[in-house]
Amino acid sequence: MTVQARPSTYALMTDGTTVEIRSARPDDFDAVRDMHANMSPENLYLRFFSMSRVAAEREAQRICREPAPGRASLLAVLDGRVIGCGSYELANDPQTAEVAMSVADDLHNRGVGTLLLEHLISLARSRGIRTFVAETLTENALMLQVFANAGLQAHRTLEDGVYDLRFPLPRGDGDVGTGTYLDAVAERERSADVASLAHLLIPDSVAVIGASRRIGSVGRAILQNIIDDGYAGRVYAVNARSG
Repeated sequence: MTVQARPSTYALMTDGTTVEIRSARPDDFDAVRDMHANMSPENLYLRFFSMSRVAAEREAQRICREPAPGRASLLAVLDGRVIGCGSYELANDPQTAEVAMSVADDLHNRGVGTLLLEHLISLARSRGIRTFVAETLTENALMLQVFANAGLQAHRTLEDGVYDLRFPLPRGDGDVGTGTYLDAVAERERSADVASLAHLLIPDSVAVIGASRRIGSVGRAILQNIIDDGYAGRVYAVNARSG
């Protein structure tokens, strides 16, 4: 059975920055390996339960395989750089898949993991998968927060410092979990949209085109209002007729 790669799409991180979400390809191997190889020993251990650098190459091999039924691998790409990887593979039955994610060390807490998880959920649901499972160390607070932020109803069991997590995926109208999940997605999107407009709503500098020294002119009034209202950034008065 031939599986088509998921079309590339764009989404907003929590700070309003646009990131590309797309399927991993075999030619992404070097970029995926390097992302994992550059993780700190601590984060490498949290992701793989091991600090072996061999894990980076093995993970790149796993992520960058050709698409196939029962598995999917997505990348988050920022300015041509792979900053996050998310994947799932079928577990013991055709409706349950094990999900895993990793994010570059310098991109933590910017919503990359949450975006990857949302897109994996969408893809899994379209293929009839109803449950995600994952194993996470108790000290992996960042990954636990990603799952919590997703709005999924998690079932946890703890053994030897490892959480076994089970997440029923939203099934649609009438499913109690669907409303909670959609609310979480909507809130993330709203916050990201607001952040993306920050450079317009709270700019570092303002230029008033047509500002004039003449009292009563529109340009002078706008310039004076900006100053009087306490704007703290740089203000530039631009008038082609002034020397």
